[in-house]
Formats: sequence, C-alpha cells, structure tokens
Amino acid sequence: MFHESLAFLLICLGAGLAVKKWQLLPNDTFKKVNKFILYFTIPAITLEKISQIDLRLEYLAPTISGWGLFILAGIFFGILKHFYKWDKKTWAALTLGCGLGNTSFVGYPVTQLIYGEQGLQYAIFVDQPGTFACLSTLGIALAAYASGGQLTFKSMAWRLITFPAFTCFFIALIIPSDLFRQNIFGDILILKVLRYIGSWTNPLAFLSIGMQFSFSFSEINTRQFGWGLAYKLLLGPLVFWLVFFLLGLEGMIYDVSVLELAMPPMITAFIIATEYNLSPKLSASLVNYGLPASALTLYLWGIFLK
Repeated sequence: MFHESLAFLLICLGAGLAVKKWQLLPNDTFKKVNKFILYFTIPAITLEKISQIDLRLEYLAPTISGWGLFILAGIFFGILKHFYKWDKKTWAALTLGCGLGNTSFVGYPVTQLIYGEQGLQYAIFVDQPGTFACLSTLGIALAAYASGGQLTFKSMAWRLITFPAFTCFFIALIIPSDLFRQNIFGDILILKVLRYIGSWTNPLAFLSIGMQFSFSFSEINTRQFGWGLAYKLLLGPLVFWLVFFLLGLEGMIYDVSVLELAMPPMITAFIIATEYNLSPKLSASLVNYGLPASALTLYLWGIFLK
C-alpha cells in the first residue's frame, strides 16, 4: 500500500511539473489549487481527525515542538548572524524560512505514508496549534520587527482565527464527537464525507508543488543557504529527537513530531518574507531547493525513526 500511494503522489508531482513546463494551464493555477486545499481539504481532515480523539497531556509535545523549532531557529541564526556579520533581514528570513516547516502541504502526505491515519492525527497538532499559530503570531511579529514595520495584537489575532483549518481545529474540540457520526444524504456518515474531501489533499498538494517548482540559485549566499537547510532538515529536528530521547519519551506521537519538524521550509513563511522584503531571493532558494533536498533527508529520517 505504501509503494502504491507513493507512486500515485509522484505521478501527481510529475503532472504538476508537466503543467508548468508546457504551460497547460494559466501560471497562477497553483494559487487556486492551494486555496482549495487550505479552505476545504485541510479543514475537512482537521474536523475528521480532531473530533474523534480524546485529548491527553502528551498532545502538548507536538504542539510545543512546532513553537520550539522556531524559537531555537531565532537563537541559532542569531549566533550565526553575530559570527558572520549578517544583517537583520537575513537573520529574520532564515528564522522564518527554516524555523517553520511545510507541515501541512508536504507534512500531511509524508506522515500519512509512513505512519498512516493515526500519524496524521498527531501531525495536525504540530501543524495547527504549533507551526501555523507560531507563524501567525511570532512569525509575523518577527517580520514586522526586521522590516521596521508595525504590528498590532488585533491584526495577529484576526489573522489566526480567520484561518479555516485553525478555526476548524477548535470547532472539532468543542462540538461533541457523536455529532460527526450522524447520517446525511440518507445513510452517509458526516465523517465519511469529511474523509472523502480530505483524501484530495495529498494528490492536490503534490500537483500544486509540481506547478510551483522552479530552480533559481543566482546571487545566493551559499553559506546562508547551507546553514539554513542544514538546520531545517537535520539539526533542528535532531535537537528535539535528543530532547525526547533524554526525557525517555517514546512512541509514535514523538516520532511524528520529529518527522514533521524535518519537513522542508514553509511556503507561506516565504510569502511573508517576500511581503516584508526579507532577503526574498534567499527565501525563494530555500523553498525551491528545500523540497528536493528533503526527499532524501525525510527518507533517512523515516528509516531512523522507524
């Protein structure tokens, strides 16, 4: 089943590459695909998975790890900034791009392939209350600080609560789980409808990635680029694996947390960095090359964690 699913996703990725190369669709089609994923399929996954779990204290681990990777990135790149005399915008771009991972678009499909449906349930905690909440608060605050802009608490809070998947996360926690087991359209369960909609996430995400893929490495500081990917794909996740190991924390939830932290740089973080003019070329190269580089590192992490 794993190999069949992987082959299908690679076909979707190849289809996206073909669409871009031969311009089979308008250039901005991937944006519409991304919106469909963000506003429909990921919220559906969130509602289905989170509504059927019993909250436990251990779920704090994946949530905190999403924030922890970002904070650790700020410290790590701050030390390198001092040592190599980098400017503030470079430090902010590296912290944004490599302190936040692509925990949904890439993270959900990869986690599901390796750990199945239960692993995907844990991944949501890294992604929604972890990585995305961190981006919408500390991430935006960092971008505003580094660019000399201003930010209000109201704007951060509004950005967070209006993101569909994040809103659905809390709706799923509040609404009784039995409600999602009700029938609609005859004998079709609400959960089955949500599962069907959510099943489109993986193929559409890989199709979108293929349509966005590009190689642009001109005028890039290779030292900054190298340290950025090294932290994102290897060093950062390794720190959290060591923390879990030293604390004697074992099990799928901790393995999934580490795997999610090892995902390539977040595309949304790159968009934020570009909007605030934080080394946009460096940010673009981290996203463009981070994905193919992560194919190898995620494979190695999968073997190591298993």
